[in-house]
Amino acid sequence: MNVSRPQCNECGKDFSNQSALSKHKLIHSDERKFVCSLCSKAFKRQDHLNGHMLTHRDKKPFQCDVDGCDKTYCDQRSLRRHKENHHNAQQQQQQQQKFTFTFNRCIQYAPPQSSQQEPPPPPPPPLQSQQQLPS
Repeated sequence: MNVSRPQCNECGKDFSNQSALSKHKLIHSDERKFVCSLCSKAFKRQDHLNGHMLTHRDKKPFQCDVDGCDKTYCDQRSLRRHKENHHNAQQQQQQQQKFTFTFNRCIQYAPPQSSQQEPPPPPPPPLQSQQQLPS
């Protein structure tokens, strides 16, 4: 039995059920009928308005745990995005600085290389197949 999945006639994307398709179809509309009662910002979907309402909280319970950063956010997603955009770049820069420092220290304290280097030792002889011993 081949059951066809509901498909958007605007973009061709298919969905697991009709409800998901109905929610998706709103992205193709310019209508924004879900309006914030506090700031009048409008949204195409109710769940987007619900998420927006969190931004009006007095207390933002999601706090950045990076030393020296006192940023707080209304939801976990915003905190994660903050850390990815700000602290990941900082961590990469710090790791690069640490690597550069370590590399420079190694160069500084490495024994001097003679101008005439000895040739490398010859490679070991190839392994020969061993004869089977009677068991």
